[in-house]
Amino acid sequence: MGGKCRAFFIFDPDGNEIEFNDLYCPDHST
Repeated sequence: MGGKCRAFFIFDPDGNEIEFNDLYCPDHST
């Protein structure tokens, strides 16, 4: 893993599409 962040697409209970970009990046120092 090169510490790259992916975009996560989830849906709210209301059906709204939310994009989580760069939220879950454990490797931010590379």
